[in-house]
Amino acid sequence: MNELNLYNDNSLDVQYDIFVSQKNLVGTYNDIIEIKFSEDEAGNLEEDFLNAEFDTEIPKADKEDYLLAASCGVLSGALSVLWSKEISLDEAQTWGNEKADEIVLEVAKSMGYKGDDLKGAILHLEKMFPMAGDALTNTFGGGKQHHLRDFSHHASPVGLICSILMQFTGEGFGTDTQGNFIHAKITKDGVIGKNFAEKIVYGTINWVFHLVSDFDGSSSSVFEGNGKGTGIPGPFLSLLKEMSALPLFNTVDEKNINKPKLFSQYISKLFNGTLIKNEDGTSVRFDLRTEMGIGHQLAEQAKPVIINECLVRTCFFISRFVGEVNEKDIHSFKELESLDASKFIPMNNRALTRMMTVSSGSFVAINLSGVAVKTAIHSKGCFCKDFFLSINYIGIGRFVFACASDAQYIKEDISEVYRKYMGNKERERKNQYTLGYQFLTLNEVQAQLLYSLKSISVTYDIENTKDKKKQAIKKMWLEEWKKKTLESLGIDDNNYFLSEQKVYIKIYDIDAQANDRGWLYLLSMELALFQAYYNLTDNDGNVYSGVSYDGKYLFEVLPNKQMLISKTEIEETMKQYKSYVSKLKDVGKKTAMGVGVTAITTVATGGLVLAFAPEIAVVLAGGSFAGLSGAALTSASLASIGGGSLAVGGLGMAGGTAILTGGGALLGMAGSSTASLISVVSRVSGKFTLNECAKLLTFCKTVLIEKYHNTELIGPLVEGVRRCSYTVEQEIMAVETVGIKEEKKALKKMKSCLQYLKNCERELLLLISSKDKKNEMKKMILESKKIKEQIVDI
Repeated sequence: MNELNLYNDNSLDVQYDIFVSQKNLVGTYNDIIEIKFSEDEAGNLEEDFLNAEFDTEIPKADKEDYLLAASCGVLSGALSVLWSKEISLDEAQTWGNEKADEIVLEVAKSMGYKGDDLKGAILHLEKMFPMAGDALTNTFGGGKQHHLRDFSHHASPVGLICSILMQFTGEGFGTDTQGNFIHAKITKDGVIGKNFAEKIVYGTINWVFHLVSDFDGSSSSVFEGNGKGTGIPGPFLSLLKEMSALPLFNTVDEKNINKPKLFSQYISKLFNGTLIKNEDGTSVRFDLRTEMGIGHQLAEQAKPVIINECLVRTCFFISRFVGEVNEKDIHSFKELESLDASKFIPMNNRALTRMMTVSSGSFVAINLSGVAVKTAIHSKGCFCKDFFLSINYIGIGRFVFACASDAQYIKEDISEVYRKYMGNKERERKNQYTLGYQFLTLNEVQAQLLYSLKSISVTYDIENTKDKKKQAIKKMWLEEWKKKTLESLGIDDNNYFLSEQKVYIKIYDIDAQANDRGWLYLLSMELALFQAYYNLTDNDGNVYSGVSYDGKYLFEVLPNKQMLISKTEIEETMKQYKSYVSKLKDVGKKTAMGVGVTAITTVATGGLVLAFAPEIAVVLAGGSFAGLSGAALTSASLASIGGGSLAVGGLGMAGGTAILTGGGALLGMAGSSTASLISVVSRVSGKFTLNECAKLLTFCKTVLIEKYHNTELIGPLVEGVRRCSYTVEQEIMAVETVGIKEEKKALKKMKSCLQYLKNCERELLLLISSKDKKNEMKKMILESKKIKEQIVDI
């Protein structure tokens, strides 16, 4: 990608910077164009430039930060491997049982229990905090299952809600033996509050302390010597059990439909210890005590992760603090007050976030690889099982969190760059004089206005037609023209043609944003050249031969509906257009021009879009889209002519059609790379090139020179016309070499096109030289005035 060199022009007293492409152009600025390009550069400006600069105020990690972060991750990751232990459910259960004993005793003593016996502590809490749900023990499966099936015994938010509901409804909520959700009425004496306050206390306070009493099992199981008892499900198992009651988990064992639902059955087995067994065959109950033990083991995994966190933040603090001290040139403690603490405090910093991502990623990589090696050496059973039980899940979670945090910064940067890029593209599209040739064609919105005005102009003509029969024929033509226009543009929107009111509102909106009104002059010229009621298909025959189009709307209505371009300006533009048609057709003669001038362009400006636009587009660009055919090939070809999709600043398919029909085909091609279109179109209609050359010259003279006093952009247009001429010459040579008789008519048209192009090039050069001579005359007059003033002073 080449870089465009721009030079700052400070020769004018303006409030904004002005850039030109060459030093010798400094000082030649006018009040219309903000960016100027030399003739050579303007023809080569075909690449899009994306200047993606991130906000310099946001601190970013540098190479040293990456190295420090990676080193911290490697060190803490190695520690995690050395300290790693397999997650053992047996050890988790043992630790959980011991911790549960301590908790039950401590809570019981805080509630007035004087002894040190676990049995007494459980009994004390059961008597102090009975719960209504115990009245439904048998309903929910007896002593071994009712803590799991009765939702009010769950240590979860759902358990608390069900406990409160029980107080107000007198019903318990849970599942039956099949795993289906049920609610059962409490018929026995239960602890139900008599008023609102009691219900809330029994549903919350009693619920909490009763769960503590069931933590180690019921008092009866302890007194009878049955061990610790079933306990209560922890938050994780409670969530699974509550989910199992949803209709989503209704799969049953097809061999025995009387068995509980499969998901519910697995949860029951987890709780009663029949699903998981240790190597020695003892059962592992997955209750709250086991979950506490697993949580304890995961907390042990957090130690190296915390070390990694502290190391990275410490390195960040030291490096940034030292950098801030050196930058502020601090030499005493008193001068420390001038430091900016936000630059070295290890939090809420983009560079720190990136360092955490790198360090946690390194941590995970070292942990996984180290655990894999360690497991391969010491594992005596299943490698996969031992590996997955040994990896540091806390470290993996921290890495995921770090990536998520860092991704937010990346998202913000990309969004900001994209917004700036699209803003620049939009400004380029609005500034018609910025990139050489965009101002010579109508964009998709302006083209929509042109087609809408054509429709409105024909409607105006129909309304002023007194003959009812002719009026009906004209209406039929207008409806068919709209339909075929939409088909040719590839638009499936019946609202594409705007109402008269909306058209003029949009015209003023565009004018308020654009730097000039060149597009409006081009639009009016296209509208003036438009001729309605031509044959739309080969089968139309003489259907429209008896009707005529006067085009009075352009002169009678348009100037009064908007105050931007006057009737006189439109008439002068058309007068200039007719003059150039004469010059291009016959240099030595002044042919009288009238209505027939616009009539000869009917095929070029009206019928060509509907009859030939897709075919021409395919001939021109079809070879670039191998594998496409039919409508897809036509669409792709038209989009190619239009400069690509709208997303990259082109006009898309609709724009391609607009370039071919209304919007200045040669005007656009003279500054672009689609010169070969002329050689293709010349086979269809030699008058197409005549029409486009006349429009190009008219626009350059009446708009570029007379309105905006700018000749700099005519140079690239001359080169564009030369490319068109060269392409047609090559086509003529190819046809003459083959010598096919059927090509004689096309050859004659192409030679006429070539002559029009040569004449157009000559007229463009005359415009440049004429403007230069006028400038020299003005300069001479100014110099002579200065000399006279000096003489007078003497």
